[in-house]
Amino acid sequence: LVEKSFNFTVFYSYANFETRLSTTYQDSFVGESRTIGPTVVPVTYAPETVLDYQAKYKTDSGVDFVFSVGNLTNEPNRSYMYDEALPLRLNWFGRTYALGVNYSF
Repeated sequence: LVEKSFNFTVFYSYANFETRLSTTYQDSFVGESRTIGPTVVPVTYAPETVLDYQAKYKTDSGVDFVFSVGNLTNEPNRSYMYDEALPLRLNWFGRTYALGVNYSF
């Protein structure tokens, strides 16, 4: 399990407009083990910080427009064996963009 993790959000709201910027941090942790020959090697995941953004505009007719970006800084997911000098995997999941319309009555 991750010993240190936190989530922090800054938001602004005025009239029909809302926006927020959120960050999530998790420290390194041992997630699994690999067998290499007769040796079991722990796989450690590196610390990561992910930044997300969202904006919403609410109309008076009940229609809301939402725009969001996940992983704004394109943070990779890294794992290694023993220490960071022995990388095992480096994954970039990229940014994700979403545009949506909600209706409530």
